[in-house]
Amino acid sequence: MERTDISKLHVDILRAIMLRVPLESLVKCIPVCRKWRSTIRGEGFKNLYWAQSMTRPRLLIEYSRGTFTQPSDKLFQSVYQQEEPLFSSGIKQMLISSPPLDYRMFSAPQRGLVCLGYETKFVLCNPGTNRGKALPECERLRPVEESEIICFFGYDEVTQVFKFLVSEIGALLFTSEYSHKPLMPQQVFTVKLAELESMKEKSWRVIECQHNHVPVTKSLCLNGALYYGAKSLVETDKSMIISFDLGSEKFTIIDLPEGVKLAYVGDRLVNYNGEVCLVKDLWDVRDDGTRVYKIYVRDESARKWREMAVVIPCLGDDVGDVRFCCAGTIGTTEELVLVFATESVEKKGSPLVLYYDTATKNLRLFQMEGVDENLYFTPRTFVNHYDSLLLT
Repeated sequence: MERTDISKLHVDILRAIMLRVPLESLVKCIPVCRKWRSTIRGEGFKNLYWAQSMTRPRLLIEYSRGTFTQPSDKLFQSVYQQEEPLFSSGIKQMLISSPPLDYRMFSAPQRGLVCLGYETKFVLCNPGTNRGKALPECERLRPVEESEIICFFGYDEVTQVFKFLVSEIGALLFTSEYSHKPLMPQQVFTVKLAELESMKEKSWRVIECQHNHVPVTKSLCLNGALYYGAKSLVETDKSMIISFDLGSEKFTIIDLPEGVKLAYVGDRLVNYNGEVCLVKDLWDVRDDGTRVYKIYVRDESARKWREMAVVIPCLGDDVGDVRFCCAGTIGTTEELVLVFATESVEKKGSPLVLYYDTATKNLRLFQMEGVDENLYFTPRTFVNHYDSLLLT
């Protein structure tokens, strides 16, 4: 049988073949020859690969590796989230080494990319290709002993623009001496999808929010806006949701239901059928082992919240009192599934992921495979991550 020289294949056939190649293998094909490199890095192929990836969303699990006193590496593991068995195949591990800086991930992935930050330094990474690009360093607007810097990360599908919103948080900011100080400034960094390789030419901009607040939760990017939970610096007992429009760069306060307070650990904002949803940290554990979570879904058209209780049956002695936090929702409107995940492996050798079908009340529990409990801790799970060829 006559052999075919793959280098002589028509570009359309070559693209069709490469679309079937896993991302980590596809990256290894880039240096093979000029034709392969230009094909894989071409905008047309990147768009095709992205469209294909959008049909197969993944769970992305971020780990820290090291000790509490030493800077830690980052390891990202992903798996197709709607295929069974969930963790027996499709696992990819990509190590991003961070020493001497202990980078952290403050926001969910956007367009297949994650943003890692340490103080004023931030790097945009593709966990599927193990490639990254540093952002220009931002300025510290408050003394270092008073606050720490976090960065929220969003992507606007309409304008195809990434935006990074920097805020400064810290316990000292809640003292009375700060309640009457000038508004806390924010910083914004903007980069278009087509300009990811030229970020050095851009710089951070200072913008002001008319609502003096400090963020207390991770952010949610939804419908062209970033949402995050915050506490007021004026009414120090008040919790609220802040909406930051990625286009207009305007901040809006969304009041929470009366009596609802935000916690620093555990509370999550998630996408619930296209609406902003607050999932409170574990609200109640009954004597029979049943777990109850309170969730609040925002109906923006009516400017109201609706409250629901999610009751999860006893998970058995093998799980015990292991703590689960909400990672988000997956599935369709008719088959919406709440995803909960462990964020500590102190009591269990590997992270656990829990799927709860809101319609059928069915419960599925999965345990991550291949994780060395002696090396990894504090896993964080994100839903609806997609393979991307950006930053290759």
